[in-house]
Amino acid sequence: MKKSIRNAALIAGTLTVSSFLLAKAINRKRFSRLSIGHQKEEAIPTVILHGVNGNKRTMQGMLQRMHKQNVAYKALEIEVAEDGEVFVNGTWGQTQGYLKPVIQVFFDNNDAPAELQAEWLKSVMVFLHDKLEVQKVNLIGHSMGGVTSLHYLTQIKTFQESVPRVSKLITLGSPFKGNVAHTIMSQVYKLEKSEEGIRNFDDNFTYFMVERNKLPEDLRVLNIYGDVENGTESDSIVKVESALALGEIVKDNVASYNEIKLTGIRSQHTLLHENPEADEAIIKFLWYRDLDSFD
Repeated sequence: MKKSIRNAALIAGTLTVSSFLLAKAINRKRFSRLSIGHQKEEAIPTVILHGVNGNKRTMQGMLQRMHKQNVAYKALEIEVAEDGEVFVNGTWGQTQGYLKPVIQVFFDNNDAPAELQAEWLKSVMVFLHDKLEVQKVNLIGHSMGGVTSLHYLTQIKTFQESVPRVSKLITLGSPFKGNVAHTIMSQVYKLEKSEEGIRNFDDNFTYFMVERNKLPEDLRVLNIYGDVENGTESDSIVKVESALALGEIVKDNVASYNEIKLTGIRSQHTLLHENPEADEAIIKFLWYRDLDSFD
């Protein structure tokens, strides 16, 4: 009888621990379903990052349109926990013909400082290099994703042997200087303030101006920004001046730098990644056009 009670208690305890671990896994979205094929992926993968409060749905529309146009496909989703652990879903090395592979990255803490997200991005890049043997990537960052990408790139030379080389960088409505625009939109999305107070990018700008000579010399950069032309000189959240500060940082330190200004309703900050003109510019810049003649 006592043995039966002990067994029942043991089973109950095991179930409790299992339930706890399962609940923890679900809460942390700890799902890794990576299928690796036997074919080597020849095309350079493009890594896409979201901005503040972004998630895997943020860039989904753009990815779907690129797939519909027979240009690219989403190969992997990579989620990064706050401890830097990565959870990977998707397939690799199972060719999609001439379609270019895209890797969508999203962070559990989607409002963390850019320098911290840059550390998490490094975890992703180490995984791609070590586990999937990726030697080169392109980067796209929307909003703070662009700032995170630049932070990462100012540090890459210190660990370049353990990560893929970054060939091209696209920033999409990314702020590099000053404050967020004071608009109804920035208030609705609660973007004027962070946990540290008024959201300001001058510290980032100062850092970048000091560290800009550490950027990869062969990097090619495209800066896409919006102006809704309503008198705010912004995309309703990021000021034009703030977006253009990227040029001050990278010019003379990278292989090429180009800017594209978008206007109209779809130049609004949260719609930049739903803008067909942005799609076209990204596709041409990454895959179909001589960068130095981009205009």
